[in-house]
Amino acid sequence: MTLISDELKKKTEEHANQQEEIIMLVDEVKAMQEMNKELFTENSELQRIIEALKTSQTELSADMFDLRVCFLTCEAIVSF
Repeated sequence: MTLISDELKKKTEEHANQQEEIIMLVDEVKAMQEMNKELFTENSELQRIIEALKTSQTELSADMFDLRVCFLTCEAIVSF
């Protein structure tokens, strides 16, 4: 009878330890999910910024080309 009682006690302790481990793992998963959500949001914001910067760069390049043409035209007029 003592053997069965000891075995039951051992199994009960193992179960309690597993429950604690499960709780810790669930908390860790929740923390990782929250971090993933935050990183996804940050990544989305950075992607929007990159797209805006690309658009600005394209516009500035076009403006620079126009100014270069204007400069060359003015330079040609002054040279005469």
